Amino acid sequence: MTTPWREMPEFAGIDLEDSRIIGWRTEHGRLVVDLELRLLPDHPAYTPPLFGEPGCDRPARLVFDGVHEVDGLHPPLSAFTDDRDGPPRLDTLAWLRRDDDGSFHFDAVWGTIRVHAEALRLDLEEVHRVAA
Repeated sequence: MTTPWREMPEFAGIDLEDSRIIGWRTEHGRLVVDLELRLLPDHPAYTPPLFGEPGCDRPARLVFDGVHEVDGLHPPLSAFTDDRDGPPRLDTLAWLRRDDDGSFHFDAVWGTIRVHAEALRLDLEEVHRVAA
């Protein structure tokens, strides 16, 4: 049975499909996907946006630990950006799910990525905001 991200406790209070992939890298048996994550008001780390801010987007990392194999992931430089003046927007992360065999899948504009990993975790970065 496949488990969609909406049923995974680490994504409670997060709109993963309105989040953006900024980049990715492999390090020490891990795949790390850098994100701008959209937090919803019911997330414990949510803070209302300051005047003029677009929403509660937080830098975050989706970390696949104990990676055995990755299929469908291209080097970051082969992905495109859509705004030369702003931060790179590589794609949204859609349809993240965990399959019965323990692998994780997610969709991006360049196709379906399959990650054979032992675990998945989400790390939010601390953000220090200053009102203008």
